[in-house]
Amino acid sequence: MNTARTNGKEKLCRSMLSKVGIYEKMLLAAQEDKDTQKIKHLYQQHTDLMTSLKHLLCLVFSL
Repeated sequence: MNTARTNGKEKLCRSMLSKVGIYEKMLLAAQEDKDTQKIKHLYQQHTDLMTSLKHLLCLVFSL
């Protein structure tokens, strides 16, 4: 049971890391376009995602 839960958390971590990469690419594109509203919005989402990922990683590695 514990292994299944750990595997699920690891998959979630990989998925979230993938999303972080996507947000970073979108942020770079918005910066090139000098779209300040989009930059603010994406930065906030990126920050929230990184915070969630940090908490999840703490759970995974505390097992």
